[in-house]
Amino acid sequence: MFRALLFTALMALSSATWAQPGIEEFFGRAEFKAMKLSPDGEHVAFTYEENSEVKLGILSLKKKKILSSFGFGENMHVTYFDWGTNDRVIMAVTKYTGLWDNMGRPQHLYAANIDGTKRKQIFDMQQSVYTVLHMLPEDEDHILIGKRHWADPSLKAYRLNINNGKLDYLADQPKAEVVAGLLADNSGKIRLAVEYIEGETLEEDQIALHLKTDGDWKKVSFPSKRDKPRIRPVGFSSDNNVAYFTSNHDLSGEGPDALFQYSFSTDKISNIARHEFTDPNRFDEGPAGGLLSVGFSVAVPEYVYLDESRNETRLLKGLRQAFKNQDVSITSYSADGKKAIVAVESDTNPGEFYLADVETGAVSYLAETLPKLPKKNLVPMRPIEFTARDGLKIRGYLTMPEGVEKAPLIVNVHGGPFGAIDTWGYNPEAQYFASHGYATLQINYRGSGGYGEAFEKAGFRQWGWKMQDDVTDGTLWAIENGITDRETVCIYGGSYGGYATLRGIQKEPDLYKCAVGYVGVYDMPKFFKGDGSDASRGDRMDEWLAQRIADNEKDMIAISPAHNVEKIKADLFIAHGANDVRVPMVHFESLKKALDSAGMQFDYMVKPEGHGYYQMENKKELYSKMLKFFNKNIGQKPN
Repeated sequence: MFRALLFTALMALSSATWAQPGIEEFFGRAEFKAMKLSPDGEHVAFTYEENSEVKLGILSLKKKKILSSFGFGENMHVTYFDWGTNDRVIMAVTKYTGLWDNMGRPQHLYAANIDGTKRKQIFDMQQSVYTVLHMLPEDEDHILIGKRHWADPSLKAYRLNINNGKLDYLADQPKAEVVAGLLADNSGKIRLAVEYIEGETLEEDQIALHLKTDGDWKKVSFPSKRDKPRIRPVGFSSDNNVAYFTSNHDLSGEGPDALFQYSFSTDKISNIARHEFTDPNRFDEGPAGGLLSVGFSVAVPEYVYLDESRNETRLLKGLRQAFKNQDVSITSYSADGKKAIVAVESDTNPGEFYLADVETGAVSYLAETLPKLPKKNLVPMRPIEFTARDGLKIRGYLTMPEGVEKAPLIVNVHGGPFGAIDTWGYNPEAQYFASHGYATLQINYRGSGGYGEAFEKAGFRQWGWKMQDDVTDGTLWAIENGITDRETVCIYGGSYGGYATLRGIQKEPDLYKCAVGYVGVYDMPKFFKGDGSDASRGDRMDEWLAQRIADNEKDMIAISPAHNVEKIKADLFIAHGANDVRVPMVHFESLKKALDSAGMQFDYMVKPEGHGYYQMENKKELYSKMLKFFNKNIGQKPN
């Protein structure tokens, strides 16, 4: 894996001579997944995938060699890391049994010296959950964390010793019913808290913002136009005199969230930036904190810059102009602010990393995420929009094979569903199928996140109804616009997308020639009972499900694929994980039993995996079978 580390951009171009990529190239293990620069700018910590693990490596920039690597065993993933000091890193580790299968699993925190010595678990999440609040760069022995015990819902602040794991409680939270979130300013002081106020129902729950000024906590008064505004803390200005947050409190109706600032000196709230239709979701900070820019994901992200006098802001603007039509971010800086790690990615670039000189703007190539994948074979993902049958504007993305205006179409429905969203960027499924002549349509149906609260709530109680109609309307839009023919359309999706796939061929039996359901929810009554799922249950979860999906068995059965198989005409292929704890095998078994009882022919595949296949041999089998299945149904010759 380490052979992929290249220190010249010219070497990266050698991929242009490679042959047509296969499944292992498109879905390859990330050789450089994430990178962060050490405070002294001498080393880089990076994560990489190896077999079933995600490990952490330490690279010496001066020696151009790997000093050490840290793995934690089969299916264990390093999900977060940072520098505690120049010589010590911290790593959060959790277990995955499937591609999307980590919900509810303990996340342990480790620390180790960069030479591989003095590795120690410094936090055990068996009874508590935590979040890292600040790295406390002026304190070489501690970091600041927020800790919530399972028996106490309030988040509390602690100093955590990164050498021995000792915790020191900091009694520095406001008086609140439940402290749901804490945010430290750039000096590591807790200055912002989010309070959760539980009502008798979910609709009556409230969120309040507390800020600390002159040693005292105060509850911020919002001039809100809505009963229950959304509030998300973001960060602070470089001088710590302004707090930033996103919210929709100024809207009485529809629209995306905006970025706001609260001035400690004037006690006033101001709107900084709002996009026409998408929420702010990218926030760039300088080396010592301080918000530089806010970004909005459309296709290539659009940015608003907050302080253009700073070198870091000029660097960001310059890099985004230099790497046109790509997404550029800075992952980390050296402590003196002179060096930075730059990440560059796009729909046709799975990811590259550069070392930048902040003052001059010069960059030098470090590494890329998938060096074995020739980028010349990749095709653009373009944003699309259409109007649903009830007038709602729906957006999504279309990936076309190279050199064609019309192609057989795969409608790929994303999971979630609520709050999830398909975004612009490298998509291995879309690229793999494009390389074999298939177009892919991804639709952000109502209920998806990223387009404001009203758009997400438009999906409530529309699971299987208007949410499904949006997928149908997007498919019809593609046919009407000559992207594909009516006879050459199949539908595919995973998790909720697997549900929508089966619901789609039942609700619109003549629209799709074939369907692939992947780790999908198929038996809605069992889903509501939580049969075998690792999702926590209780009155609040039951209320949440009733609010968003249905509240009686009759309605559940009406939208349940396992209870409506007689409506299916399309050719069907189902894949599931035998160890799936998110959507257990009971859903596959219920659907299979119903199909068998109806005498229906279908293909299926079950592997000893969790929620989504992670093992490469299973991915290869899945996608090769899917390709043959699509070839059989919508006319492409096998390759």
